[in-house]
Amino acid sequence: MNNIVDLERVRRKRRIRDCVAYMDRLCIDLLENPATTPGVRQLARDMFQKRFGFDYFECV
Repeated sequence: MNNIVDLERVRRKRRIRDCVAYMDRLCIDLLENPATTPGVRQLARDMFQKRFGFDYFECV
């Protein structure tokens, strides 16, 4: 029973990590896509800055 609980905990952590990685990639894709609207671009820029602590356009 303890192994089942441990496996579920590992799966939950993996799902969270995968979700965070997806959001990071989505944010960068939105910033790099020239067709992104200005409002969405600003939201993605704010999300990136909050997550990583610097502006995306300072590093590219």
